[in-house]
Amino acid sequence: MANVNGQEIVLNSALLYSDGGITYICLSNADHLTDFLTSYSGDIVLIAMPDALFGTDINFETVDYAENPVYAYYLEGGEPIYGASDDVNDWKASFLSATIKADTLNGKMTVKMNFQGNPDVDAKDFKVDYAGNFTYQAPSDNYFTIDGTSTSVRKAFVKHEDDGSVTLYLSTGDVETVEELENAYYYAAVNVPQEALDGRTIDVQGQEPYSLILVDNLNNEQSEISQGNAGDAIGSLSVKAKDEGYVATIDVTGLGGTHSLKAYYDGVPTDAATEKPNAIVVNQKTTPLNKAIVVSEGDYYNVYFFNDADATANDTARADLSLKILKSEAQGDIVPFTNDGTGESLIITYNSETYDKESVSGDTPNANGGNASMTLDGDQLNITSTVFAAVKEGKHDIKTHFKGKAVVL
Repeated sequence: MANVNGQEIVLNSALLYSDGGITYICLSNADHLTDFLTSYSGDIVLIAMPDALFGTDINFETVDYAENPVYAYYLEGGEPIYGASDDVNDWKASFLSATIKADTLNGKMTVKMNFQGNPDVDAKDFKVDYAGNFTYQAPSDNYFTIDGTSTSVRKAFVKHEDDGSVTLYLSTGDVETVEELENAYYYAAVNVPQEALDGRTIDVQGQEPYSLILVDNLNNEQSEISQGNAGDAIGSLSVKAKDEGYVATIDVTGLGGTHSLKAYYDGVPTDAATEKPNAIVVNQKTTPLNKAIVVSEGDYYNVYFFNDADATANDTARADLSLKILKSEAQGDIVPFTNDGTGESLIITYNSETYDKESVSGDTPNANGGNASMTLDGDQLNITSTVFAAVKEGKHDIKTHFKGKAVVL
């Protein structure tokens, strides 16, 4: 059970994940959690702490945050709604005290968390009491360490350049296309010529051709080095082509003068030319989308998706999926299910079930939340939406993507 700002939430499952020296705990009302990234996008209690503090009594009053990042949030649709970061001034702004203990024993997990709300700032308690089953997700062997902070390579792409060289994109974000790399916190692009794909070690200050780009989207920074233009950077890199996939190793310091990057990847990357398909995906079932109709109505866009390429405006009642979104929110940013009192930000209807703020957050929620992003430029529509753990679909996500020409009415 969790008490989040006065709201009681039943917790049915837990997931334990360790990455880069940090332990992450996801707690959800879903029946079962299997993947950290998928869970993170839903409605969950998310707790993070250094591996060394797992199983210990943590008092936020005495934590050395410079060495031990600890935080706890309640997220709806991937957006933090309530909680505190690993900044002493942050948690003290809302809570009088904050303690956490999480541990595992005999295949069970226990989590006890008590954030006492400060009534002077109208903050209510944030409490968790969980004892039950959990899923452990092992960290990936593919690591991405920037300036000493470690995480995983969660997605890789390969691009075969016109000159025969190969570019590998290694990303910390679980994105689906190269175009979405701008949504990842960090990514690196390493390029080597065809003859260097034997895994040879390339000295970044040496004479062999290469290029390496490190992109930090959090701080809007980009560092680039190449043969003859390495500046003060030192280190090496290598890329080896296998029968299937590639092995890449990067160990460079002095990128952009101050940054260091250590990365390792061994796997089969996605072709960079692959585009995200126009489709609805539910539990590995894909429904291709061949028609989109956008109807402007007051403050909202109503968007109807069809597998039937011959569908018309008279067929909206039989759309494979429909979506209603505030025009003011359709600017390309991620929009969760919310209601500010003037109207719903987002409503999604699929398989005769409607998903909105009320339905996903009531006493018997029909999903764990959801979100969408949309842009409309003339008749060019770009939209992506997700309903997380839809009950009617067996707790599977409903994912929708469409990019292309739409009928705009």
